[in-house]
Amino acid sequence: GHLANDCTNNRYIEYSRALEKSAEEAWDGMALASEEDDFDAFKICMLEYIRACPGAKFNELESSFRSSGWNYYLYALTREPEYHECIVGPNGELDAKYVWTLNKSPKPRRSKAIKDRMDPTAEGNLARLAFAGEIMPETKPFCHTCRVKGHSKRGCEVEVPERDRERVVLKCGNCDALDHRLRDCTLPRKPDYNPMECKNCHEEGHKASDCPMPRVADENTECRKCNESESSFFVRGLRAMLTVGLPGQEGHRSSDCTNEKVIKCRNCDVYGHSARECPMPKDISRIKCNNCGESKSITDSISAILTLTSVLFSFQWAITTVTAKIQLSNRKAEAMNHILMVAVKKPPLMRQRGVVKKPPLMRQGGMTPLPRMYPLAGKRCMNPFITTV
Repeated sequence: GHLANDCTNNRYIEYSRALEKSAEEAWDGMALASEEDDFDAFKICMLEYIRACPGAKFNELESSFRSSGWNYYLYALTREPEYHECIVGPNGELDAKYVWTLNKSPKPRRSKAIKDRMDPTAEGNLARLAFAGEIMPETKPFCHTCRVKGHSKRGCEVEVPERDRERVVLKCGNCDALDHRLRDCTLPRKPDYNPMECKNCHEEGHKASDCPMPRVADENTECRKCNESESSFFVRGLRAMLTVGLPGQEGHRSSDCTNEKVIKCRNCDVYGHSARECPMPKDISRIKCNNCGESKSITDSISAILTLTSVLFSFQWAITTVTAKIQLSNRKAEAMNHILMVAVKKPPLMRQRGVVKKPPLMRQGGMTPLPRMYPLAGKRCMNPFITTV
């Protein structure tokens, strides 16, 4: 007889996890779960009790929990539902304002994080539990224009201001006109783009970097450094690349120069050889730092060389000492292994009446008899592993 938007009755709630039980059975289940300290079973039994008692309220349950001495507490928290959500009471009430939660301690978890959402007093919490419920999907439509529930955007009476939207501008890719598209252009089509076309002379077969023609700067080309069109950045870069190094000689690189290559020594300032091939002794005072441009004197350089030499000798002496210690420890280990191997190969001794006897020698597997090497009692034995009596 009516639509869901106009319905004022309590909403139907389906407790899928709660079974159909009587109120007494559900209450006994909560008591047993409280004794066994089973949180999940206690919550299910509580929902079964709410399903068996249609008029139950969360504030009444909280008072019953306190009188029964159970360590379970109900709290009502504030929460603003989204446009597609609503808060429904335990019996489908539509006037619920808070969301209930169940805890096992009087101080809930993350109490600092939710202290603004809960009432600090027990009396205020009981008053909130009377209007507590849970979050459920909203059945009423929501208007995105006026942000109000109850109607959709189509039936909204609020006038929507016209928003400035960017319209798509049509542009022809052939003649750059704004009144038609490329498919409707009547002018002849432009030739296809050739990636091997030179940007400088507009000829095919080479790139602008390999163009033999001089670089032509347009009148509108400006220098990025001085913002002047006469001294174009590209022209200046081309001149710097094609300059030999002396003023007035342009048109080729230094690698393509036909003149004789002039070499100047940085050690003696004489033309004809480099500093590596200089017959003069190396002048340390002429050496400069590439970072700060400063040069040190000969005394500082010699002292630095001597310091480095002493460090190298110290490092070599330390390596020699460590190597000698390692060799000595290896020799000791080899000697100890040899002694242990000799002791293991010897047969056990037999003691009888204070006389050290050797075991009978038997020929097994073609083995030769052992020599007589065990002295009798009263004589000093030279074997460190044998004790005489």
